[in-house]
Amino acid sequence: MRELKRKAKGRRQTQKPVKINMPRNSSFILFPPRRGFTLVEMLVVISIIALIVLIAIPSFRAMTGGRSVEAAANNLSALIGRARTEAIGLQRTSGVLFFIDQGTDRVAALVVREVPPPFNDNSAAGTVYLDMAPNGDFTLLPPGIMLNTLDDAAVQAGTPPVRQDDGYIGFNPVYIGPSFSSTSTITFNGIPSRCGGAILFDGSGRLSARRYRLLLNRGAQGGQIAATELAKALAYDRNYVPPSAAATMGKALIGKLSGSEIETVSSVGFVLFDAVAFREATSFQPSEGDGTNGSGTVASGNAYSTSNDEKAEESWIDQNGTPYLVSRYSGALLRNR
Repeated sequence: MRELKRKAKGRRQTQKPVKINMPRNSSFILFPPRRGFTLVEMLVVISIIALIVLIAIPSFRAMTGGRSVEAAANNLSALIGRARTEAIGLQRTSGVLFFIDQGTDRVAALVVREVPPPFNDNSAAGTVYLDMAPNGDFTLLPPGIMLNTLDDAAVQAGTPPVRQDDGYIGFNPVYIGPSFSSTSTITFNGIPSRCGGAILFDGSGRLSARRYRLLLNRGAQGGQIAATELAKALAYDRNYVPPSAAATMGKALIGKLSGSEIETVSSVGFVLFDAVAFREATSFQPSEGDGTNGSGTVASGNAYSTSNDEKAEESWIDQNGTPYLVSRYSGALLRNR
């Protein structure tokens, strides 16, 4: 054994190291310099990325849009339930009013309740006046989600049936004044807001279809006209002062149907849809406002038949909107499809 170890040790000691002759430019061979991308290669990569993004955006929008609609419906369901509970507790009409919040340009909903009529009331029997509830319950729909309330449109029999006036109530300037004799235009009178429809419950908590008007001031108090909380919310100004003591009421929709004025009537439901897709598909102009034609008058009743813009909008909503009905007895939201 010792003899074998000595022989092995001797062999290791007699072995000579191997010499490797490396060329002078060996660093170039082992580590070649990095070459940059050519312009053609960069353009090809950018084109591929752009194509992938274009393909993915519609699907992403569809997924996020669906979730946004569901989120909006959940928020509104909670607010509507709160308004119904208030109607039962107070034993008087309460509900939810929709409008465009001027601070965010998003659809907003707030709880309103019945209040005594103004001193210059000239409304038809059964009309209810609304003001913002003192608790200030208020919610904003997710960005990019639009809402229209359902309207009881007159329909001409046929195959298919043809609407004779609005099937939806969008967002229109608030009409202010002691009377509603002017049916050709809507007067702002200091509130540059867009107000939509309302969903109301009676004192027993049942869904109610009633004519309503908006109370915007309480007359002169201490030498100054006092605005209601609803007027301040619509005007997006806590210090808002109405233009005159006479202008104590507001109306979100005014028009004529068969020669008679249309009073705004509370709705039984609403439809939610993608605001961006709606505007792209219908050439919607923000200066017009939902529910109006290009001249600023409400396309309702007789005007609806000549308003191609309004017909195109409502046709698009019919095909792409998600409608919800409010249960008459429980106030629960029922998805119609």
